[in-house]
Amino acid sequence: MVRKPTYEQLQQRVKQLENEASGRKRAEETLNPREQEKGMMLESLVEHVVYQDLDNTVVWANRAACESVGKTREALIGRRCYELWAERHSPCEECPVKRSVEAGSPQAMEKTTPDQRCWYIQGCPVRDENGEIVGVVELTLDISERKKAEEALKEKEAQLEAKADNLEEVNTALRVLLTRRDNDKGELEEKVLSKVKDLILPYIERLKKTPLNAHQKSCVDILESNLTDIVSPFSRRLSSRYVGLTPTEIRVVNLIKDDKTTKEIAE
Repeated sequence: MVRKPTYEQLQQRVKQLENEASGRKRAEETLNPREQEKGMMLESLVEHVVYQDLDNTVVWANRAACESVGKTREALIGRRCYELWAERHSPCEECPVKRSVEAGSPQAMEKTTPDQRCWYIQGCPVRDENGEIVGVVELTLDISERKKAEEALKEKEAQLEAKADNLEEVNTALRVLLTRRDNDKGELEEKVLSKVKDLILPYIERLKKTPLNAHQKSCVDILESNLTDIVSPFSRRLSSRYVGLTPTEIRVVNLIKDDKTTKEIAE
């Protein structure tokens, strides 16, 4: 036989329920502002934030994720992510969400969609208090502009490298030309100096030994002085080859170099 509760027992039960309800209300009042703050932060992100269960079913999505497919959050919840964003009937190949569950750690990839937009996608497993994976947070960010900037930078770097290679080739050619010019200049100076010393100055010396009047002697001295001034820079630059030789010895060396015979050198 079941005994009916007394009035006092009913009153106690009512008070107990009222206390439990008050406790839950206080807990909700304490929790709601924090949950609202978290929600506001997630809603403000430009990244697409989607919380999925282990079957890729959408449990929650932030505003950016909803706007990316032009649907409300209610329309996304309960749908598979690959149906919504990839228009597929099965998970995407190399899906970072799927790989993050398998690896038990965050996994990421970059993917280019048919509209030529590039996306950075990361899957991060969510664990319960026992450490078991119960879901996955998928973070997606449009990095198309960044990739374009990177490609433009790579193209500029390639152009600069090509220009640097061209400049190096030009510099090499210039160095060869400058070396050749210096060699040609040295040979020309040596020839001029040799001809002046061999073909002109000896005759001036002979002319000075002939009877000359004062005016003629003055003209010969001026001619010799001017010729010496003209060839003296050449002589200074070339003298390092003949360090320790007298002017007469240098003349003899030059005559030998010109294949002169002993008789010609003596004369």
